[in-house]
Amino acid sequence: MKIQLMKSSRCTVAFALCLCGSAFAQTPWLPSPGTSDLTFSFANQKADEFKPGAATGKLPATLKQDSFGLTLNYGISDSLALDASVGYAKSKFVQVPGLAPDGGLSGLTDSRLGLRFRLLDDLANDPVTLTFGTAAIIKGDYKTGALSAIGDAANAIEISAAVGKAITSNLNVYGVVGYRDREAPVPNETFFKVGANVNFTPQLFAGLEYQKVDARGGLDIGGPGFSPSRFPEVQEDYSLTSVTLGYRFARNFNAAIQYGDKQGQRNTALSKVYGLSLGTSF
Repeated sequence: MKIQLMKSSRCTVAFALCLCGSAFAQTPWLPSPGTSDLTFSFANQKADEFKPGAATGKLPATLKQDSFGLTLNYGISDSLALDASVGYAKSKFVQVPGLAPDGGLSGLTDSRLGLRFRLLDDLANDPVTLTFGTAAIIKGDYKTGALSAIGDAANAIEISAAVGKAITSNLNVYGVVGYRDREAPVPNETFFKVGANVNFTPQLFAGLEYQKVDARGGLDIGGPGFSPSRFPEVQEDYSLTSVTLGYRFARNFNAAIQYGDKQGQRNTALSKVYGLSLGTSF
């Protein structure tokens, strides 16, 4: 029973921490064979400042975005899992020539379809859990060419490795590192995240996570060669620190709330993120 509870708690917190983007859906722990984890998520982001290049500027109005996502994780076998996610997002912003010619934008977000293979399992007497993943990212149905765009409209292939360790029966830590090969001319990206999950009671759980994305080159907003149509080509570097608090209402149902602070290093909005997730297993 302890092993099953720990596996469940890891997945629950991991889903809650993924409200800000499916790019970070991978965690070291997999669903049990033949079972599925389904999560609905909502995230609201607000930003009053942004980074044109490495400088910090004030936006002419608050940039807002609402995102809705649906994620499915299925245990194919004891060491293999299938991950899939789809979503929709809508941004709100004023019309600003050179920054957001159309104001707010909306559309289907980038979808993700991937596989994870577990090589080591710390619940089976291995020193850590080690999982390798690969995923295809399919560009969504939305306009680009503005700061308010909900993505870069580029297909991509992603590879990653995740490691985790149960420190106690109620505490585990994990880390993920990966590379995203994106469709030209959108810059490729490296990313990593580290986090910890804790069970305060069998029902109440929490998580803390830090993640970072670095684009491998690209344009600067307002720099040489930049124009609104080339927004997908900018070098966007940012980090996100998030905290999650959740509750298990029943064996197969849970809910969680999240707060995140997005800090930009280059060409990105500086956002506060508020999220909600509802999950079930079957």
